Amino acid sequence: MITFLTSLLAPVASAQTEYRLDGANWSITIPKGWVVAPDAALKAVNDVAQSMVARAGGQPPVYVVQLLPEIPNGRYVLIQRQNALPAGLTFAELERLNRAQLEAQSQAIFEKFGMSAKPPTFDSDPVRHRLIVSSQMQAGGTSLGYLSVSAFAHDAHLIVHAYAPAADFDAALPELRAIADSLRFDQGTEFVFASESSTPPQTPPAGPSSNLVLKGAIVGAGLGALIGLVAWLLKRRANPS
Repeated sequence: MITFLTSLLAPVASAQTEYRLDGANWSITIPKGWVVAPDAALKAVNDVAQSMVARAGGQPPVYVVQLLPEIPNGRYVLIQRQNALPAGLTFAELERLNRAQLEAQSQAIFEKFGMSAKPPTFDSDPVRHRLIVSSQMQAGGTSLGYLSVSAFAHDAHLIVHAYAPAADFDAALPELRAIADSLRFDQGTEFVFASESSTPPQTPPAGPSSNLVLKGAIVGAGLGALIGLVAWLLKRRANPS
């Protein structure tokens, strides 16, 4: 696997101002000195996710974009795509459930895969309807800081996972946060939370089925961050420079 990843991780394109997947309703700004990783490298990360979750059970995360610095410096970005949120949900309810369950769910995931992590720090951006999580994970003798920013469209839930070595994380954070904050949905494609809707929600908010979906979203986000760490470790071991 390590040799395989080494052969795939060479950048294939120079940095772009804005990047959009074919057919996507969102775009992200790629700063100078960063590139989109080749499709084969992204597939390798998704293969790691499939393999890990196949052993532990559950639904593997799906990554749709991988960003890397042209000159390796230990920083790394993955964009994960999940299913859309249930209708009739307010942002306050989404934030409350995430705050209530994130730490316990994250710890359970890390223990299941034999890794450790500091309790996550949770924040929110009620203006742009984003959830922000940061923490530090340890695996294989390596400590890695991560930032995960969740954003919501009507047809998908996107999470930007950004990583850097723990010793460099504070210095890396402004750049990583700028990448995550640059994610933009096309006008009219954002998820409309119930409190913003001009008509009454058609689905009762925070009902049993909604809570089940939201719990799955929280688990999926934590799992996505963790598997991103494993992919990062494989990349660094294959190409430590």
